[in-house]
Formats: sequence, structure tokens, C-alpha cells
Amino acid sequence: MGIQEIIVLLLFAVAAGFMGWKFYKSFNLKKGGGCDKGCGCK
Repeated sequence: MGIQEIIVLLLFAVAAGFMGWKFYKSFNLKKGGGCDKGCGCK
């Protein structure tokens, strides 16, 4: 496997992890007060 494939797979994994984290944060049930943007501010 070449270095380009490794870089592409690494970038894809980082992007997928970021999207999964954003999806998890949008459905997190620990919403207290604050705005309704889903940023977690109180």
C-alpha cells in the first residue's frame, strides 16, 4: 500500500470520526439549559 492510500484512508477515518462525534453530540441526552444549537453551552 502506497503512502497516498494511507493518507487518504487516514483522512477518511478522521472525517468519519468527526461526523460520528457530531452525530453523537446532536443526540446527547445531557442537555441542560442554554440555547438549542446543540453546542453544549449552559
